[in-house]
Amino acid sequence: MPALALNPRKQSAIWLSVATLFSNQASGLHARERSLMRDILRRLAGAVDAAQRLMMAERIADDPTVPLELVLHLVDDSIEIAVPLILRSATLDEDNLLALIARADVTRKILCAQRAGIGERVAAALAKSDEECVLLALVHNSTAQISSTTFEIVAKKSLRFESLREPLTRRTDLPEVLWTKIRERLPAATRNLSEKGRILTRPNDSSEASGNACKLIDKLAVAGQLGAGFLMRVLLQGQTELFDMAFARLLDLELEEFRAAFYASDLQGMALACRAVGIDRSVFQTVWGLSTKRRAGPRQSGSGQPAALDSLFALPKPEAFARLHACS
Repeated sequence: MPALALNPRKQSAIWLSVATLFSNQASGLHARERSLMRDILRRLAGAVDAAQRLMMAERIADDPTVPLELVLHLVDDSIEIAVPLILRSATLDEDNLLALIARADVTRKILCAQRAGIGERVAAALAKSDEECVLLALVHNSTAQISSTTFEIVAKKSLRFESLREPLTRRTDLPEVLWTKIRERLPAATRNLSEKGRILTRPNDSSEASGNACKLIDKLAVAGQLGAGFLMRVLLQGQTELFDMAFARLLDLELEEFRAAFYASDLQGMALACRAVGIDRSVFQTVWGLSTKRRAGPRQSGSGQPAALDSLFALPKPEAFARLHACS
């Protein structure tokens, strides 16, 4: 099919019409019609505002009757558009998820690992990853069905990735023999308190949990280990409270002050904050996508205003820090 010679506004209107028709009338379409519509969507996607594509993704994420072709088209879009579909779409069955994992980048694998109720085959495919953040997301997903064979694979990888050990011991479905082995690798203070499926501590209220997080952040800061790498790791693990507290500490802001600024609907404000702490431009879209649910105001794409974003990420870190504080 030759390229369509239409202006961007008309291309966008056609994409939206075809996507809507596809989602509403898929059961009445023949294979040739479905193939043609998929090709039109692919060719015109670049002319469609990312906010429209995100609205479509959110709209169809909870609809099990939506055609697979439309879901896969949007899953391969930018990460913030893929998020609701990978996490929630009932159209994606186990075979679709396995195919996605085989070709996916790290962030999409993390999302697959965080998806509720993933089966043993999907868990086994994710366990083959050598990315610590993917394995952590899998182990932290209490709804994931993990076979004993897959647990053995992850347990072996915990020899290299110490962060896997404690969350593994918290799983009630971890085989007893593996629990015993992993428990012996825990620090003595933790090991002496551990039982199958949990770490024995006195019940924590929210203030105590927050205090423990503050102590952790203090220790990391003193050791010079509190930085962009730590922020990305806890964000990808879904530890948003720790992410917020650590980010606020790095920016020398009060927690609520940080949240009010960071989760506003200002794309450039978030970019400036990321630059100030050393988060790279290449992963900004991931940060934006994973913070979608916590942002106020209308949703927009993290890939918008590329020239303005590039200029912000070109700033020296101290200048970005100073600009951020001047605006707060």
